Amino acid sequence: MTDYDSMIKHLKNTESEVIAKELAGGEMMLGRMVPRFEKNCIPKFQDLAWQYSRKLVRITSLTDFDTFHREFIAVFCQRIRSKDSEAASYGEAQKPINLFLKSYVDRFAIPGEVVTRRLRPFLHVPLDSVIIGYFRSNFRKDYDRHIAPIHRQINQLMKVQHPEFSGNMPDGLLSQLQYLQENEYLAWQNWFREIHPERPVLIDNLWFFERPKAKSS
Repeated sequence: MTDYDSMIKHLKNTESEVIAKELAGGEMMLGRMVPRFEKNCIPKFQDLAWQYSRKLVRITSLTDFDTFHREFIAVFCQRIRSKDSEAASYGEAQKPINLFLKSYVDRFAIPGEVVTRRLRPFLHVPLDSVIIGYFRSNFRKDYDRHIAPIHRQINQLMKVQHPEFSGNMPDGLLSQLQYLQENEYLAWQNWFREIHPERPVLIDNLWFFERPKAKSS
């Protein structure tokens, strides 16, 4: 699969299969938080998700949504710590937040059909090593256009701040969730919006097909 049209067609044609896998997984989304965050992260996140879910009905534009999303991440990072008791990073926080919003809005339309239709074009794709690796491998030209310039900027800044640092931090390291910065994250989301503007979060369904390949490699 080397072009966006065939990828999106495949994701639409297999969505019922993905939904069945999600439902069979039960609490998988919250369960996936446990290895990365503190022991009592799930009740904390449930309280935070309930608080922010009530704000969704007031969102009417992409700017509104991105502001809401930035605030959600900031509060998550203040209240939930990583498994080593450090503050959660931006990259770590975005994944459970985006998985929650995908389920709450896109899958189950809990805010209502009118609000759901309005929000679907705004939802972010949850980023992790599976999604990042897939796009870096299969769409390298666009990866070099959207993401590689951010990594060059980070490396240039590192050399200014740390003159003793002569090498370059590799793509794979910079894209790990604990190091993922907001500017790179937003570059990913802009790329996804270019690919499928009416419903970018559909792209996350790739995770269910690509994760077994990533685990076996």
